[in-house]
Amino acid sequence: MATTGMEESKKSFEEMTKYYNAEDLEGLLSVMTEQGLEADFQESLVDQRNRNWIPLIENITKEAPAFIGVGALHLPGEQGVINLLRKQGYTVEPVY
Repeated sequence: MATTGMEESKKSFEEMTKYYNAEDLEGLLSVMTEQGLEADFQESLVDQRNRNWIPLIENITKEAPAFIGVGALHLPGEQGVINLLRKQGYTVEPVY
């Protein structure tokens, strides 16, 4: 019996949630890759947005302490918000 798109989406969401809760960003990234996240989608809707956010985050945090929340897909990878902020010298810690 073939699975429906809805069943596949639910399974992927459950997998992503499992990796997110386990603080396993590499696992989260692997689910995104397995789902066939196209390179141009990754670049335009995730990576480029992450790079654009860094100067904004820097300006916001210069004014006052701040909580910055982003979607889970923006966290992992070389171009993820966590890594980009660390490259700028910030200490990034998870909040539960």
